Amino acid sequence: MRNIILVILFVSFLYCSSKIKGNKIDKEKACQSKVIDAVYLKKYLVITDSCKVFDGNNFVKYFDNNRLVMSGYSKRNFREGKWSFFDQNEKEVIKGSFVNSQPIGIWNFNKIGTITWDVYTDLKKGYRFSFPKEWELIFDDKNNTVGLINTGNIKAYDLLITYTSGKLSQLSTDISSSYEDLNSFYEDLISSLKKRKASKNLKYKKLNLQGSNEAYEVQYDFNNGNDIFVYDEILINFKDRVYFITTNINKKANYDYSIIKEIMMTSFKVYNDTSKK
Repeated sequence: MRNIILVILFVSFLYCSSKIKGNKIDKEKACQSKVIDAVYLKKYLVITDSCKVFDGNNFVKYFDNNRLVMSGYSKRNFREGKWSFFDQNEKEVIKGSFVNSQPIGIWNFNKIGTITWDVYTDLKKGYRFSFPKEWELIFDDKNNTVGLINTGNIKAYDLLITYTSGKLSQLSTDISSSYEDLNSFYEDLISSLKKRKASKNLKYKKLNLQGSNEAYEVQYDFNNGNDIFVYDEILINFKDRVYFITTNINKKANYDYSIIKEIMMTSFKVYNDTSKK
């Protein structure tokens, strides 16, 4: 009789354990949701885990062609708390923390060394962005542009980023010297790039960025004879001002520069825009 009772208790334990385990699995599945992030030209499969929350933000993982590229809290264009970035083999190569989408502290990159982050703010032109303090800021007041480069030798750079701000009336291209709206400028820019033999793999798209009147992205490869650079231009209209963020990265550059580009693009915020998207 005692043996029968022990058997019954053991079977009951197994049943309860399986129920608990099953509920745990069900709960984990209930916490996860999948979505394709196509705000920009680059598409990511985003897996959100709503069970892991930091400061009101859910934990997310980003996959590019089934390869994990980054993970952390909140959305692609806004970051909070701890984030990790991964190489082509899904090995974590860098991790660090963000406060209000700005990277903080010291980041130790394997290939390019240590970076300490700083913030550039232009109250008059209404924007801010983070940048590696060790890099060189280049000011072009005539064109309302601030550039950032990782070396003083402009002929041998791996990553160059420029931020330009101005009034809509100041827009000009090779086709026209004045525009009344950003869309006309964007269409002429595309037309001009299609005619350039050095520009290849042209891609472009209208964006839906929260808080902006309108926004566009243009991406293309540019062959300068010695190297091929990937250009990425984000055109944004906030109220009566336009903002251009242009990045070009050498295809020969190591993967660390792609991560830095991603971080800096995310850190750009219009100063009087309080949205987190």
